[in-house]
Amino acid sequence: KEDFRGLSNKYYFIKTDLKETTIEAYKRINEESKAIAEKTNRQVDMRKSGSYTLTSLKLFRKTTLAPKRSEKIDEKENAWLNLASTGALVFAEKYEGEAIQYDVNSMYIYEMLKKEASWPIATGKFRTIDVSLVEKWNKFPYGIFKATIEGNPPKKSLQCTRYLRYNPHRIYTHFDLECAKRNGLKVYLLDESPNALIYKKNTCISGSDMFGKWGNILYNIKKEGGTAGKVSKALLVSLWGVL
Repeated sequence: KEDFRGLSNKYYFIKTDLKETTIEAYKRINEESKAIAEKTNRQVDMRKSGSYTLTSLKLFRKTTLAPKRSEKIDEKENAWLNLASTGALVFAEKYEGEAIQYDVNSMYIYEMLKKEASWPIATGKFRTIDVSLVEKWNKFPYGIFKATIEGNPPKKSLQCTRYLRYNPHRIYTHFDLECAKRNGLKVYLLDESPNALIYKKNTCISGSDMFGKWGNILYNIKKEGGTAGKVSKALLVSLWGVL
């Protein structure tokens, strides 16, 4: 373990694919590095970063219009952010018969790059909102709220419906609450103080400013195919795991 730690400070370690020898991995990574470097006029060079993840992160940092350093957040805000993240929406129901499988081309990237998308780049402000106001709201301020949603199941039961994942901590993003309202569910803000963490417009950046140049460079290469296109696809799906 100590030997590995010491070596990792000086060298990049590249994981081989399944059924791939070390020699084959060495040849592949060199071919991929050369292809993507030539296609981007050496703006993307895996030989200087060593992996898809670090390469994608390096390009993102070069191209984003977001601040190079993020603001520090306190423990309370960090706790709210973590509790609001309960994982992906997973839903299934029993069915027998013909089925259709579909895959939307780069949908995650599309959502990240949207001009209408908004990403906080500064700390939020805790607020206490009058619970009676929420009944009339269809749009919520950008942020995180302490709330319950109609139909909230017991903690040990399945937490997902077709369009919503319930949060056992009763902490939801504004996207969650708007989705619930659109689908006819009642939303109740908890009568606590604070019951909201709000990010004002001047503390957010659009998706196009945050990810636009990074995404467009890689997506256009991906569409062309070939070795560079294969690398670009891997880079496109590697960023959010490291941010």
